[in-house]
Amino acid sequence: AEAINGYYVIGADYANTHHAELLYYEQPPSSAIRHFEKVVRTNLVADKTPALAERLLEGADLTIIATAYDREYATAGPVAGLFFPLIVSVFFVFLILTTSGYMTTVLAEEKVNRTIEIIVTSISAGQMMAGKLLGALGIALLQLVVWVIFLFAAVWIGGQLLDLSWLQELDISWRDGAMIVLVAFPAYYFTAALMTLLGTMANDDMEAQQIGSLSFILLFLPIYLLMVIIPNPNGAVALFFSFFPPTSIITMGIRSLIMVVPTWQIVVSMIISLIGGLFLTWLAGRAIRLSMLRYGQRLRLSQLFRGDSTDRKAA
Repeated sequence: AEAINGYYVIGADYANTHHAELLYYEQPPSSAIRHFEKVVRTNLVADKTPALAERLLEGADLTIIATAYDREYATAGPVAGLFFPLIVSVFFVFLILTTSGYMTTVLAEEKVNRTIEIIVTSISAGQMMAGKLLGALGIALLQLVVWVIFLFAAVWIGGQLLDLSWLQELDISWRDGAMIVLVAFPAYYFTAALMTLLGTMANDDMEAQQIGSLSFILLFLPIYLLMVIIPNPNGAVALFFSFFPPTSIITMGIRSLIMVVPTWQIVVSMIISLIGGLFLTWLAGRAIRLSMLRYGQRLRLSQLFRGDSTDRKAA
């Protein structure tokens, strides 16, 4: 008579077969189906004691412990907190792409229009490079704060207003999150210094933009090697990309899904990034000085390591 939207047909042997048939004119909402299933489950344990009935309705709660990697996983499925370090990694990578890539094109433009030559009349090339990198770091920190505020707002809206269970009571590993931050800042400095060096060696804006596009492939290289890193997160490939500054951020985030990254590996990655960043900053300052002596000529990487006599000859 179309007085109801639909009904269930439950056989007399349902307790053994767990089979029911739903007949309807229009598909009922999933919340109505879940409510009916809860009513049926509650009635099936009605003859049990309250404590036993409650335990039966809760179901199994199993945890898989990977003893070799010191990591636990719930069989109910991955939770949002597990992906927190990887999300932080992606944030930092996009931060590098948006700021260090900007440094590449800016330096190429300043070299073409001879702005650099005016600047270095009052400060040294090394001071100018350090100042530019500090400015890029300040922009990155401001952008990071905005993104973090947006992320926490999205989590609060999803968990409290939209009632998304996987965003409620997040079990976040703050140790893994702190590990990504400690690795990311030195790696950001290294990559920004590398992009700055390449920008000083570029002849024009077009060449600088091509260099920036190649940095995207370099930063996300661990994503293309997931099938190698995930099965063996402590293998040679995973360790190499964890210690190589441009790829260390994403690699550490991927490995944190499977294992607890040892502290010594975090320290080694930071030291490599810091020392490499300082060396590239010095090299970028030298590249600026040599490029002014060779205006209109391509500056090769080998020329950066020659002695001062070469500089005087070019002058």
